[in-house]
Amino acid sequence: MGAEVETELGATLSADEPSPQDSVVEASSAGAFDEALAVLAPIERRVLELRYGPGGVDELGTARIAKELRVSIPQARALEEAALGKLRALPSVRELAV
Repeated sequence: MGAEVETELGATLSADEPSPQDSVVEASSAGAFDEALAVLAPIERRVLELRYGPGGVDELGTARIAKELRVSIPQARALEEAALGKLRALPSVRELAV
């Protein structure tokens, strides 16, 4: 039988790969993010997607969002503010900010 060699976990990972801890945190954050978005109305979620770019969408300004959704600029701004207010109220989102 060959000699056993002890190796630290970090030594077995490629430098390009996230650590196991980073992977768990990322997966947990993604799950909390998805849960948070579930409380939003579809139009509120769409406003945030257009504004902040999740899902590979380019970030847009309020005027472009209003045009895309066929609402007024003040309506687009109000939708964004309402969505962000709902998200700020969620305990799971406050935990992500820590």
